Amino acid sequence: MEKKFRRGDVVWAKVRGFPWWPAIVKSINTKIIKKEKEQEEIRHTTLLVYFIGDNSHSELPINKVEKFNHKYEEFSKTKKKTLLNSIKLAKKIMSSDILFEKHLNELNKIEKVKKLRLNAKSESIVNKN
Repeated sequence: MEKKFRRGDVVWAKVRGFPWWPAIVKSINTKIIKKEKEQEEIRHTTLLVYFIGDNSHSELPINKVEKFNHKYEEFSKTKKKTLLNSIKLAKKIMSSDILFEKHLNELNKIEKVKKLRLNAKSESIVNKN
């Protein structure tokens, strides 16, 4: 069964070395790879997710992302305070479209600031040479 996600979905996302963490789907990217000999197409889907309460993001294969409500009982069993706070925030986001939009706007601002800093560093390096 193929998993279906939409931009803005609250999900659980898994990065190696960390527990499953609540996140928001920012974008979905599907690449179609054609095998010439077999006339077959393979779809490779990745999701760009922003981790709630962590202000970080990652592009993950679809098998490292799960629906928040479907895996809540399994993945929410933790004693880690930061994870518990992120789970609470994820539940609030799911229950309020206004809060969700506000959170997405904050994530977009953070992303723009990071790009500006990266561009400034690149220009600084070029100017020094």
